[in-house]
Formats: sequence, C-alpha cells, structure tokens
Amino acid sequence: MCATVAGFAQNAEQAVLDTQKEFFDAVKKGIENQKKSNLGKIGPEWQQFLLEYSKTQTFLNLKNDTLSLGLFKPVYSRMIKPKNNVVANEVYVSNVGISKIDDVRNKKGDIKNYIYTTENEVGIVAVKDDTLYSNARYSVRIDWNVKWTVKKGDTAYIASIADIKTSEMPYLTHERQQMGQTAEKLIEQWYAGLSNGTFEEYNPVSFTVMPGDVSVEMPDGPEVVVSNVPDICVYVDPEQFMTEDRSLYPEPIEAYYILKPTFKVVINSDLSSGTVVSVDYGKTLHKPETAAERLEKYTKLENFINGYVNDLKAYAANPDKSLRNSLGDMFVDKTSSVVEVSNIASGEEKVYTRTAEQYLERLKTASITVELGTPVIGEGLVSVIYPAVQQFESTAYSDCTEKEIHLLYDAEADGYLIDKISVVKGSTRKLSE
Repeated sequence: MCATVAGFAQNAEQAVLDTQKEFFDAVKKGIENQKKSNLGKIGPEWQQFLLEYSKTQTFLNLKNDTLSLGLFKPVYSRMIKPKNNVVANEVYVSNVGISKIDDVRNKKGDIKNYIYTTENEVGIVAVKDDTLYSNARYSVRIDWNVKWTVKKGDTAYIASIADIKTSEMPYLTHERQQMGQTAEKLIEQWYAGLSNGTFEEYNPVSFTVMPGDVSVEMPDGPEVVVSNVPDICVYVDPEQFMTEDRSLYPEPIEAYYILKPTFKVVINSDLSSGTVVSVDYGKTLHKPETAAERLEKYTKLENFINGYVNDLKAYAANPDKSLRNSLGDMFVDKTSSVVEVSNIASGEEKVYTRTAEQYLERLKTASITVELGTPVIGEGLVSVIYPAVQQFESTAYSDCTEKEIHLLYDAEADGYLIDKISVVKGSTRKLSE
C-alpha cells in the first residue's frame, strides 16, 4: 500500500484515516529499518517533520543549508541511508482531529471529490553517531483529496495527500498530559506533608484541609501554575479579635483563616519528577462575630445576591459596558473566577468553562431570569452556595439550567464576592422541549 490508495473503506473519513496510518507506518518503518518504504507520490512542497529543523544540516552531512524549505523527500532520503548513521529510537504519531473542509465540483456543479484535513502530532527521537540527538516534535496538518469509484453498487473511496504543512511544537499532548499528572502528584504529596509548622506565621491552633480535589489543566510546558486545589482552614486563637463581652458571641466562638493556595511547579526533563518551587496564598480572615454582626452580614449577603441577579437581568437585556464592569467587580477575580455555561447540541448537554470576564463579554442581548433557592451556608457565613434555576432566551437559542452560585465573604471589603458559578451536570434542557 502507498500514500495514495486506501482500499475499500466504507466512507471517505475512514479512507483518509486508513491511508494516513499506512503513510506514517511507512515513514516509521523506513527510518527504523533504514530502507526505503513505499510512501507513494511525494509532493514537491511537503514539509519535513523528521528532524528538529535546526539540526538537519549536521544530521544529514550538508555543507550548507540547502533545505531552506525543510522539504520532506531529501530529509527522508538522507535519514535512511546507512552511511549517515542516523537511528530513530522512537516514532510517535497521534491523530488529534479530522474534518471535511470542501466539496470540489465540476462545471456542471456535480461533486467530483472531497477535501479533508487531518491534524496530527508527530514525535521522532533520532540519534547520529551516538553523539548528536534530535527530539523532533511537530504539529503536522495534512490536506487530502478523496475520490471514489462505484462498482456493482459498492463505493470505494481513494484518498491521496495534497499537501503537508508542519510547525515545530515544544511538547506533544501525551508529554503535556504526563507533566500535568506529575504536577498533580507533587501537589498531593505537599498536602500529605502539611503540619502546624507549615502555617507558623499565623500562630495556628490547628488546621484542616477542606473538601476538594487537586485538578491540573494540561500545561503548555514544564512550569505549571495550579490554583484549582482544596482550600485550607487554619484556626487561630479567637480571643485576640474579640472586642465585646464573651456572652455576646454565639457558640462556637472561632477565628480562622481560609487559605487559597496557588502552586508553581517545575517539572524535570524526565517528565515524571519535579519540584513545588513556591506556594502563594490568597487568604480571608473570619473573626468571632456577635449575634448583631452576624445578622448584619446576612443582610449584606441577601442584598448582594439579589443585586447580582437584577444586574445580570438588566445587562442581558442591554449589554452596557458600565454595567458589565460593575458585574465583573462582583467576582473575586473577573480574569480567573470560573463561570460554567451550557447548551444542548445534537441532543447532548455541553458544558464550557469561561472566566467571568469572558462570560460577560460574550453575552449577547437576551432575556435571563434567575430563581434562587435556599442557600447552603458555611460556618460563620464565610462561604455560601446559592442553588439557582437560570432561564436563558434569545432569538437563536433558549434553555433552562440549574446552577450553583458560590460566594465568599471578603473581610477586608466587608462584603461578599462570587468565587465561581457552576452548572449542575445533566440539568440543561431546551425550552422548546
């Protein structure tokens, strides 16, 4: 088989995937065995993805840079020549996407072939003379022509490569995934090693790790910043904050800091080890409160959440910039506080993550109503979760979704802010249904 024939696949997309596998298998076999493999017709402008571009000259014994376009054919031909002593220790290929991008029609308007594109990640570790090393990592986009023949009612699709475009990438997805897993492991080990001494600057009485998991988004490189981790409650002596007679404070009388850690982790070159190089804390202080102060805080809570609901309704109806800014200020950090949004597509619920800033900027004219449920109030009214039913209606799409609005009390501002808004999974339904 070669790179222009896919056999009798059942559909055009499968023909592309089958042919692509044959092509990459032939590339891998040729490099590993240092023998020519049948790659089919190689286009004059296909870009190479076999070596780090900066190392092609030294690996291929070139007197000068005659491969300014990084062409595939001369690189491949030189790599498989035994006299050049280039050995491939590893070849990694992953298809990360396929889509049809065009129908090509004849003068009569009939479709004569399809155009598909595939997105791939290719990694090749090559060694020359046991001294030179190339760890090539490329994003490889392949454009395909797909034609077909019909014989006795059976359709056979034939795929051929029209073009290959490449760009070097520092890390492949599976490497980035491993870095994320390593960062998660290191942070979990950090939590397991906590003691009162970790928080000695607060003169702790005790501490507890609040419920939650360490969640690391796939990093771009070895420096990983992670903030989606469990909060830590550090209890301190409440006496230092009490200004009234002890009888005025409802039990339990407590003072504590809620710490929100942000980790910076550096992953080593082996991708399976690394170091937590720093931990920064966002913190809020809960002081003992008298019954009167507690009531005042609850009033502030109700005023805040009702203000948010009313302002969101007004902003959806008329996306005014000043109102958008004031809504953004109601979040702990509008550039990082998470707002989950959802819709129904192809009969399934899709949930997407936005920052508060992105959510507000993307919200177009619509009708939004929010019905609040009974809040789940954390100790000391420091954290509050409001269940809510949100109804969204626009000219293009309308649905109803259950959400949870997570609030935190900011002691410095003496008021509440929104930490995140999450979707109750599986609750989204179209209003037309």
